Amino acid sequence: MKIVKKLYNAMPPYGWICAILMTSWNFLIYFGSRVFTTGLYHHDIETDLDRALPFIPAFVIIYIFGSYAQWIYGYYLVLREDRVTAVRVAKAEIIAEIICLVCFFVYPTTMGRPEVVGDDIFANLMRWLYDTDASDNLFPSVHCIESYMIMRTCFWAKTAPKWYKPATIIMSVLVFLSTFFCKQHVLADFVGAVICVEIGLFISRRVKWFEK
Repeated sequence: MKIVKKLYNAMPPYGWICAILMTSWNFLIYFGSRVFTTGLYHHDIETDLDRALPFIPAFVIIYIFGSYAQWIYGYYLVLREDRVTAVRVAKAEIIAEIICLVCFFVYPTTMGRPEVVGDDIFANLMRWLYDTDASDNLFPSVHCIESYMIMRTCFWAKTAPKWYKPATIIMSVLVFLSTFFCKQHVLADFVGAVICVEIGLFISRRVKWFEK
């Protein structure tokens, strides 16, 4: 009972339900879609500008650890707000990733990856990332979808600390940059992510399902 009480005090039941739905949907979209898209032709939409951006392995720390820390804390803050806020965030997330799924099926993309040299922690983490995360399901970027969603909805978290909103904007920009500097995504993937989130938020605010 003490554990249940602590969980309830951390976030109301509606927040936990939204968090579980969003997390499950995210994993299903990203990993489940590969069952059907792996054998499809993948387009390379990398531009000269993308190729001109430097490869900076140190940004893997932001890409892996910074992003997940931002998502967990950011969603925790906004989903513990009132029920309407939590449900609207969850709906926006699910809608954005439905669009994402359609893109994965209709226009699968890939990109080349640079050779990772060196034996420092950043190089080793980059090699691990490349080995465990195939170069597909790139457009739009799920990493950018999550960080942009956090950045857009951080203003809905009325009980968040004062430092949270500016820190979130800075961290989101760093996550966006990490997708480019780790050569995990191209600029078009970021643009696609922004469009997905904006459509998700637009529909979520106007379709009142599950808000009562």
